[in-house]
Amino acid sequence: MNISKCICVEGRSTISFDDAIKYESITYDEILFNKLEVVDLNAIRYNAERFSALTNTKLCAVVKANAYGHGAEETVNALEGVADFFAVSLIEEGISIRTAVCGKEILVLTPPTDEEEGYALAVNGFIASVST
Repeated sequence: MNISKCICVEGRSTISFDDAIKYESITYDEILFNKLEVVDLNAIRYNAERFSALTNTKLCAVVKANAYGHGAEETVNALEGVADFFAVSLIEEGISIRTAVCGKEILVLTPPTDEEEGYALAVNGFIASVST
């Protein structure tokens, strides 16, 4: 793999303490511990489009854990028309983004552990995974 052609399909940036005080909804802890990150969904979309153009392959957008804190539904909406399918960790996450994905397939990365979960995968039309 040529490392120079790899890109991170992400759109966040950590902002400085000085910039943090400009935002009205920031808590003291976020400023104190410099935990605030600004998510730029346009950057996520741009990076995904660029990645797709460079690789000419299908793109699976992994939006598990609330899209790693970016907001699952917001990220799915930002990637509409770019991502070919989506992946989540849990069945519940797939259910929560089902409407936003506009009919695209959803892969559930955690294998079903019992018959009930297998049934939920099938009923919702999700792609199941297996692991060893």
